[in-house]
Amino acid sequence: FDGYRCLMAVGKGGVRLYSRNGKDWSDRFGALCEPAAALDCGAALLDGEVIAGGGGGDFSTLQKALKAGDPLVFYAFDCLNLDGEDLTGAPLSERRTALEGLLDGLPPRGPIRLSPVLEGDGAGALDAMCDAGGEGIVSKRIDAPYRGGRTKSWIKSKCIRRAEFVVAGWSPSDKRGRAFSSLIL
Repeated sequence: FDGYRCLMAVGKGGVRLYSRNGKDWSDRFGALCEPAAALDCGAALLDGEVIAGGGGGDFSTLQKALKAGDPLVFYAFDCLNLDGEDLTGAPLSERRTALEGLLDGLPPRGPIRLSPVLEGDGAGALDAMCDAGGEGIVSKRIDAPYRGGRTKSWIKSKCIRRAEFVVAGWSPSDKRGRAFSSLIL
């Protein structure tokens, strides 16, 4: 997914959505609050990605959607807490089972969705994602506890796109620390 990483907190005080840096972005992602409040639980803390547009979304489409008030989608990929039970120490397989149970019965094309899981050949999955024009994949060990950042048990593999160009000319920059302002390729 190409969007904003988000923690979704559901509880007695309502729904709050936080950025990766812990900023409260509930106002920006407000369209997701009502569907999240309808989840069948007393409280939950979900990790996921907010996107806009079709497929895995793209960052510029998300930026435009936020300005225009267009629909957003939250793809949940982890469950950290459910009804007061801290699941962060549990293996991903157990957290995923809890997440699947919580999201069971939601409309498949609704604003809150379960992220897909591909088990097995990571290299093949990455190749397929790159061939489809995607950004990459995140690989997680099924037996690992939750960690907020990337670790050896949580690795992001990006699709690397390359191209070679010939520089035909350039314009000098008037900004300090920048050698040029533009290139002609």
